[in-house]
Amino acid sequence: MKYLPYDDLVINAMDETELEEYIVTRENYGSQNWISDGYAIPFVTGHKYKIHWGLIGTNFEDMNILIPRAY
Repeated sequence: MKYLPYDDLVINAMDETELEEYIVTRENYGSQNWISDGYAIPFVTGHKYKIHWGLIGTNFEDMNILIPRAY
């Protein structure tokens, strides 16, 4: 799984060419290796991310996101 910070503050400051370059540059992405049972990845609430599954394709129809309750 690949993820890219995609906050409005970041992408709105870019023109169309800069945004395309930002998206295609692999070094801008974080990654998590595939685990057949699922992923556990920390995200910062209040931020946006562009997420994709790299070279494995999308061989599923649903995705569930569980956000644990903070104590």
